[in-house]
Amino acid sequence: RKMMTECEKFAVFANPDYEEDTAQNFEENIPKDGWTHQQKILYSRLIRVLHQDHLSRLANEGRDNEPILRRIAVDKAAKRARLVLSSYPTLWDIKAVQWLHTIFVEYLPKSYLAGWLDILQTLRSKIPKLIDKVMAPFIHHSSDDKVQKILADGLALLLRRPWDPAAKSISRKKLEQLPGNPVIIVAPPGPGDTQLMPKRLKLWNNQL
Repeated sequence: RKMMTECEKFAVFANPDYEEDTAQNFEENIPKDGWTHQQKILYSRLIRVLHQDHLSRLANEGRDNEPILRRIAVDKAAKRARLVLSSYPTLWDIKAVQWLHTIFVEYLPKSYLAGWLDILQTLRSKIPKLIDKVMAPFIHHSSDDKVQKILADGLALLLRRPWDPAAKSISRKKLEQLPGNPVIIVAPPGPGDTQLMPKRLKLWNNQL
């Protein structure tokens, strides 16, 4: 549960001036004048993903198995977000995704911003090089402002620490040998450094 709330705690720390009174109508406060067609589509599709994720969080709040349900919901949200970012007209346009991140950090309520950070954290475990390119300006902060430097370092650390409530229970359980000597082909989730694969995938590779 502690790791589950890390993104929420960081969102509170990263945007302490946000007034929760305006959270319900936050979209009305986002200035959309001058947005390109690509930006409008990217924003509308991603905000829909965050709306769905927010509803899932509210539905699962307080349940005994909330961490597991949250993990499932975050994985689904990350899958939807990855589909949006890889589809036309975005097609992993780094500048467009960086623009969207700036908008989200400035205007999203803390609960929505936590969902977005959870999505980035999950995507980085699957496609680290792409997410590192997107987040480079926010992580490698050149400002002399100590607060901004702390935020940048904290964000970099947060993105490197994806959480999985089922990881410990899986590692304790030994798998039975499959009958018939089957051939199993394991494919990576995407391009990237094989050393950065998720712990669960490493476990399955070791078991196989």
